Amino acid sequence: MMNNIELYNRRKKSIEERLVSYFPNYNKGYKFVPFSVKQDLLNIGLYELLVSGLRNKLSHAGMFYDCYLTKVSNGYWIGIDDLSLIILSDNVALLKELNKRKNYTLGEEEGGWCGMQYAMMQIAASDWDGLRETIKYLKGVTPPYDDFFHDINIYYQLYDGFLERDNQKIEVSLNALETHNFRMVRQSRLTLEKDISIVTLALGRLAWMYGMEVEIESKFVPNELLPFEPLEEYTIPYKFLRNFYREQGVDWRYDPVFPELQDWASDPENPNRNKGGFFNKLFS
Repeated sequence: MMNNIELYNRRKKSIEERLVSYFPNYNKGYKFVPFSVKQDLLNIGLYELLVSGLRNKLSHAGMFYDCYLTKVSNGYWIGIDDLSLIILSDNVALLKELNKRKNYTLGEEEGGWCGMQYAMMQIAASDWDGLRETIKYLKGVTPPYDDFFHDINIYYQLYDGFLERDNQKIEVSLNALETHNFRMVRQSRLTLEKDISIVTLALGRLAWMYGMEVEIESKFVPNELLPFEPLEEYTIPYKFLRNFYREQGVDWRYDPVFPELQDWASDPENPNRNKGGFFNKLFS
């Protein structure tokens, strides 16, 4: 993460401008945008979350991810670290959209990490029947100890804790995930885990979302970030995302970044739009 605020702000502005210019309208541009942009957005979101507790940028990154995977990718797959960051946006409506659009069925070839990603998404979306099916899948394809989970029984205890709304089960499980062996497994696969236990933090946030105020004793889990604090409103920042979600039947308010580059002045959703016309100008 960048420590220099000025450098961070310049990079943030550059990324926002790239997104606006890459997606001039609904029908063009999707395949030309580098998928690395979503990682830029997630990094900005994590920076803002750590510095000031902001969650909106992580929500924007999740929207971009959703749009890109639906429109461009051959499959709908969100890595466990990226999903963890999107969960930290506290945008439950978005999390339910992500869960709804996952478009493949877990099979033997997918393995344990895919099941873990599914389980997190289902917990975030309150998809309890789906979670039960994922647990059955994991029990069928994953040995008790392996390179993915270290000890998968801790995860089963965690998932049961969510199904049963058992605060103690969840807290014990999350603290177990912060022991050395579990952290070493995640660190070997997820870059962020070397600095912050992003998976444990996201799971802890989900517990708080359901009213279970767990505490995690780990220097890698900032406990001040555990509370679930959704924003009063999550807005859509880019016109291409607005068009995408309108197509999905989702009516989040469009609040454009760089409005001058997104034709906001004449946009029908702009209450102060310039409607034009001689008589309008004459009597305004």
